[in-house]
Amino acid sequence: MNPETDNRTAPDFDADEIDLLDLIGVLWRRKLLILGITGLSIAGLLAFAVISIRLPPERSPLPNVYKPQALILVNSQSNTGGLQAAISASGLSSLAGLAGVSTGGGYGELAVKLLSSNTIIDSVAEKFDFAGRYGITESKKGNTRRKVKGAASFDYEADTNTLTISYEDIDPVFATEVVNYFVTLLERRFATIGGNRNLRQRSLLE
Repeated sequence: MNPETDNRTAPDFDADEIDLLDLIGVLWRRKLLILGITGLSIAGLLAFAVISIRLPPERSPLPNVYKPQALILVNSQSNTGGLQAAISASGLSSLAGLAGVSTGGGYGELAVKLLSSNTIIDSVAEKFDFAGRYGITESKKGNTRRKVKGAASFDYEADTNTLTISYEDIDPVFATEVVNYFVTLLERRFATIGGNRNLRQRSLLE
């Protein structure tokens, strides 16, 4: 192999190097273009944000989302009414055990199961006409259930024995009404289950 041939075919690494001063010079010559593009981008983002705020929530590309919450003390020693009164009066210890729920002195896990049931979900969807509100025309039953479950959340903290019911929507009044109705349905459900259980016990005794 000829050494001279190798030297002629060897790559010239020096030719591929970028001169930092040349790069700075190019940026400096294009400074007006760079500043112009940056300024237009900032102005566009500000305009987009202002328009999003000015438009009605249902038409805004980035509407504000509200998430009201109802915090319920499930395992209270005091029988003061509301959900706690319904739970205390219902006598649900054996029923919770049959449902595979470890009560631990409270009924938070059972409450979460009830709130997530199709019975309560369908009641909420029908009460607030979810199909009409969100334009659901196909598979109304299944799609409305998914819509409610996607925006609602039920969290039980065993350490504090508190149940949190929340709902996300762009309309704060609507979201608050949905949360309040969930609480009402849960109270009714506990009362109904307890009442039916007492009736069955009375029938057996008779």
